[in-house]
Amino acid sequence: MASKDGLTLGDLYRGLREQFAAAGVPDPEVSARRIAAEASGTSAAETALAPQTPMTVRMVAHADAMA
Repeated sequence: MASKDGLTLGDLYRGLREQFAAAGVPDPEVSARRIAAEASGTSAAETALAPQTPMTVRMVAHADAMA
């Protein structure tokens, strides 16, 4: 769920995971977590532990470019 202020790291991860699963990407969870981590400048573990982290427009654009 997006925060009242915008997209969160958890939102980005879930959106990527759903996109990859629908496209038949093997291991969509792993791919989504790696891209979300790279885009946000966090580790894969931080992506899972801090889903409420707000995303900037630049971070989302970076994720979109990798997806």
